[in-house]
Amino acid sequence: MRTFHKTKLGEIVLGDSLDYLADVQDESVDLIITSPPFGLVRKKDYGNVESHEYVDWFKPFGTELRRILKQSGSLVIDIGGAWIPGQPTRSLYHFELAIMLCRELGFYLAQEFLVESLETSQPRIRRSSGLWLQMFGVETFSFLRQRPRQFWGHEAKTARFGFLDKP
Repeated sequence: MRTFHKTKLGEIVLGDSLDYLADVQDESVDLIITSPPFGLVRKKDYGNVESHEYVDWFKPFGTELRRILKQSGSLVIDIGGAWIPGQPTRSLYHFELAIMLCRELGFYLAQEFLVESLETSQPRIRRSSGLWLQMFGVETFSFLRQRPRQFWGHEAKTARFGFLDKP
């Protein structure tokens, strides 16, 4: 494990995340934002597991994330969807992940964000979607609630977590 980049605001550590998480103090983190490998049908170089194995694969990470997250903290997971091989239907693994995190690890689902993008780097336009799950460590919490917004063109490039940088 080694420090890849460091500033006065924090650092990027290169190594096995489970090894790193094991050394983090209990209830010491306010916000965790993660985009773990998705449970895709095709194997990728970065070592993803298939969607039917995903919840079991993620559970050790979820256990550590729950341990280090403050009771007042937030966990945001960017999780992509997958198709069931040989069927025109989608896997439910990301919903199963949210249920496991709540029922088995003690998280509370605050809200979910459907993230949709059009990929134009291909000769044909592909539509892809993913899910962001915001979880809390306590049952009662408060946060700023605003109506959902859609962003188009330049506005979409400057959006941050559903809110514009500039009003």
